[in-house]
Formats: sequence, C-alpha cells, structure tokens
Amino acid sequence: RRRRRPETTLPSWSRPYYGDTSGAYTRLRLREWSRDQNWRRRNGWHGRDLIHNPDGQAVRIIDYFVERSRQNEQGDVLVGVVYFGPECESHEGLCHGGSFTSVFDDLCGWVG
Repeated sequence: RRRRRPETTLPSWSRPYYGDTSGAYTRLRLREWSRDQNWRRRNGWHGRDLIHNPDGQAVRIIDYFVERSRQNEQGDVLVGVVYFGPECESHEGLCHGGSFTSVFDDLCGWVG
C-alpha cells in the first residue's frame, strides 16, 4: 500500500526562488530524486533515497536552488527547502541527529 505524500507548505521566504524569471536562481533537479523507480533500478539505485524521497515522512529535501552571485565575492549560494516530518523525531518534538546530519551530508556534497 502506497503511503500518501506528506503535505508540505512552503515557507514564505522561499517564494522568490520558485517565482524567479530573472535567471538569478537555478533549481537543481536530479533524475535519481524522481519517483521513477524503474529508471533508478536500471541505473544501479536500490530502494528509496532517504532525503530526496518525494513520499518521505521523516526528513525530505524539497528543493535546492543555486543563487548566482553578482555582488557576493564569495561566489554562488546554495539555498534549500527542507521538511522535517514526524518520523525524524528522536523524542517527541525533537529532530533525531541522524536526520539532521543526513541533510548536512547532502549539503556538503553539493558545496564541497
């Protein structure tokens, strides 16, 4: 039985990223994050991606955006929208450290 996809309300600060038409922000999309399980199997993936699973009930990275720097001397900026659901809890209302470090690990892979 397939579980219902969790509802996600995007935070108000993320709206400019989704509505951008200037080219200042690039939404990062990878095929392995998709729901296409057949494609994932054919290309060597097993199971579901922990933090990019669109049906994830624990921690789920909704999207990443790269903000192209025009003024920032440090370079481009990576911005992400992350959902921490009820299955990421260690104790009621507290995020499990493994859930948080999974996001941090993915983030380091992008900026490293």
